[in-house]
Amino acid sequence: MADPDTLADVPRVRRLAGRPTGEWSDEEWPDWESLDYVADEAYERITGVAEGLEDAVLARGEPGDDSSDPGDEPEEPVESDDPAEFARRYPRLAAMFPPVPGRP
Repeated sequence: MADPDTLADVPRVRRLAGRPTGEWSDEEWPDWESLDYVADEAYERITGVAEGLEDAVLARGEPGDDSSDPGDEPEEPVESDDPAEFARRYPRLAAMFPPVPGRP
């Protein structure tokens, strides 16, 4: 989480690099829904406390999942369709997955 650009080291990510998404098989696409549970499962494995991540985050004074109003603008955008911004934030991933001309 601290450095998303380290995903460039993950073998499954490296296998996708340089290939158009249209050529990825169904099995190669990341399971986005499962990624929603990674932090919770890691917390439980490390601490032995089931479903305790949210309480731990709040105890540290960090905002929880439901703390922001959907209309609030983040201080810094979480996502950007700007290839230059993506490259600034994630240089290794940007090098592996360059923008496709004519596509955002």
